[in-house]
Amino acid sequence: MTHTDTDYTSEIRAELARKNISKAAVAQALGKSRATASRKLSGAIPLTLDELYSLAELIGVSPSDLIPSDTKASA
Repeated sequence: MTHTDTDYTSEIRAELARKNISKAAVAQALGKSRATASRKLSGAIPLTLDELYSLAELIGVSPSDLIPSDTKASA
């Protein structure tokens, strides 16, 4: 199965919502503007590995928790 950036970002957005983490906090964690952070969370701009780790730290989960489970099984 082919995965897109939105597969990963939808999982990240869901975690951010569950933890009530603001877009401003995401932007600060990524060191980006709110507009750029928003585009990254929508999948319009790919996340880097460093950004994935930063978001995982912000959320308080392992980076692997932010990867859709069906991707982990096929990796």
